[in-house]
Formats: sequence, C-alpha cells, structure tokens
Amino acid sequence: MKKIFLLIILGTVMISGAALFADGLKKTSHFAFGGYLVENAQDFGLGIDLTSPYFLWDHAAVRLSGEMSYDHLEWNISWLAKLGLIGSNTVMDDMIRLYAEGGALFIFPHTNLSDESWFFGGYGHFGFEFFIPENKWISYFIELGSIGTGFTAEKVSGTPHFINGFTSKAGLRIYF
Repeated sequence: MKKIFLLIILGTVMISGAALFADGLKKTSHFAFGGYLVENAQDFGLGIDLTSPYFLWDHAAVRLSGEMSYDHLEWNISWLAKLGLIGSNTVMDDMIRLYAEGGALFIFPHTNLSDESWFFGGYGHFGFEFFIPENKWISYFIELGSIGTGFTAEKVSGTPHFINGFTSKAGLRIYF
C-alpha cells in the first residue's frame, strides 16, 4: 500500500513539473497556496492547501491539504490530511473557475475523543474560484460538499459521529 501511494505521489509530481514548462502557461495554472476557514459537519476548523500546477490542458490538478478541526462539543483539536484530484474548466473571462474535487482523507483525532490513532475516509465537493481582475494571481474561493469517515468518538457520551456530513470552506488562494 505504501509503495502504491508513493508511486501515485511521484507520478503526480512528475506530471505537475512537466506542466510548469509548457508553453503559454497562465499564472492561474501555476502552483497555488491557500488558507481557509472550514466547517466539517458542525466542527469548525482552519486549513491550508497546496495545489499542483494544472495539467491536461488546464483541466486537472492535485491538491494536498491540512486542517486543524475543533469538535463542536468539547473543543478538542483533531488534525486532518487530504489528498485530492481536481477536475475543472478553464478560467472563464479571466475571472471565474468552477471545479470539482474528490479524494482521500486521514483524521488524527484528539486523545479525548478516541483511542484510535487515525481514521480513513473520503471527501468530495464543488468549488467556485473568483480571481481579482487586477491581480490574476490571487483568488477567493468557496467550496461546498460532503465528507465521510466513520469516525466515532467512543470516549464521548453517546459515541457521536464527528467529521461526517456536509462541509463548506471559504478562503484565499495565491498562485506563484
């Protein structure tokens, strides 16, 4: 499993690196770094992401994200890591990009919530990215979707599910 995961990451890096040297690459297709606020099924969080250069004629990219999530009952901090594939249209009128993203999710829960050291799940959402006309290298984004893990907090009364259900994000992304 580790070898397959490493091969996928290596292949993604190679494709992304080749995209950097493509002729006519727009700034909106470069590497991007983002920061955002997130709500994962009633749990508030903060996150950062790194997006690869867009490839396949500006229609695909890979995104690695990390989030710090506070559970809504006791405000314990859990950590999330996501690796996803993005499919999008090109930037319309140099202002708007619509995209869909889906991928794998790893949760590292707080010790007050679970004895398990990590949980695996998946996520998917639709995103809307709005570029600032004067600076084509900055965008605001909104993402709406769902998240599912099977993560239950067995140390909390009633063993509630956490980080399962509707998710939303809003943030800023910088292309460099």
